[in-house]
Amino acid sequence: MSSDIKIAEKTYSSQRGIKFYYRLWAPIGALKGVIVGIHGYAEHSGRYSHVGEFLASNGYAFYMQDLRGHGKSEGERGYIDKFSDFVDDVLEFTEMVMKENNVDKVFLFGHSMGGLIATIFAIEHGDILRGLILSGPALATSIEIKGPRLALLKLLAKIRPKYRPEIVIDPSLLTNDPKVNEAYVKDPLVFKRGTIRLLDEMLKAMNYALENAHKITVPVLILHGKEDKIVPPTASQELYERIASQDKELILMEGIKHEVLNDIKKEEALRKIVEWLNNH
Repeated sequence: MSSDIKIAEKTYSSQRGIKFYYRLWAPIGALKGVIVGIHGYAEHSGRYSHVGEFLASNGYAFYMQDLRGHGKSEGERGYIDKFSDFVDDVLEFTEMVMKENNVDKVFLFGHSMGGLIATIFAIEHGDILRGLILSGPALATSIEIKGPRLALLKLLAKIRPKYRPEIVIDPSLLTNDPKVNEAYVKDPLVFKRGTIRLLDEMLKAMNYALENAHKITVPVLILHGKEDKIVPPTASQELYERIASQDKELILMEGIKHEVLNDIKKEEALRKIVEWLNNH
């Protein structure tokens, strides 16, 4: 780790009374830009330390909060009233980060469910973004949910919103690195079962994001592992085609699974992100 970077862990209380925990990594010298990051479903900001250190050592400040109901932030684990709450939380956090750094625009990064949140954020608040970076964005799911299963899910989401179905992510599908996968399983801050309401809200959000992707006009970089069995790479392909931005790039990484920034080619992926940032 470079000694030329600052690392901090902080909390703040949102306007809606939720106490959020966040981490930041920033260069001590000249600042090239500010990036707000959004982690994926069930995880937390602590899994992005290597990302924050790499970005900060290349001149970029990186801020990531634990989403509500995740990590060390308040809120019921794996529960959300409506998906737009995530987007509103990220907006408030982003405005705080912009004020702290005296900038009027930031880059936004999102992984998996965080990529879905970031996509909707770019649709609705693109005016404060310099660019959008997505890693395995959850614009679809490899679990087929339609017909009677979908009807049952929607019914349960209304009458038993906090029911926690047995939908467990197979850790071997995350990366090709068994140490990373094992650490995920043992991580006490990674919850193992979310609520039916969050699942239903995610499915609705996926449809909304794809239907409105044509409203995204900021520069976009999408990275997706070709061997991703959690979020199909075709979802990123469809998103890429629907985005209106002229300046857009899709990189499908050979032999890589769901967590592009934790897999065996993570250095290559991080270098690509910094190269893209430097060009924007």
